[in-house]
Amino acid sequence: MLSELTLSIGALAVELTLFGFFFFQSRKKTDPGRVRVFPYTAAMLFMTLLIFLTAAHVISLLTGTPVKPRVPKGMR
Repeated sequence: MLSELTLSIGALAVELTLFGFFFFQSRKKTDPGRVRVFPYTAAMLFMTLLIFLTAAHVISLLTGTPVKPRVPKGMR
């Protein structure tokens, strides 16, 4: 379990670093003569999804119970 937790925290750190890189690249001023080839906004949205999923995985590893979605009161 310790190696899986270490790998998950490492993956989370890499994802946060990539998100920061994409954020700073998207904030750069654009050169009027050049077209941006890489869609930084779409990459940031994808990284946000990965960060949420990896964070939920790390939380489930730390607590020992899986993260469950909420069930509406009428569905119990």
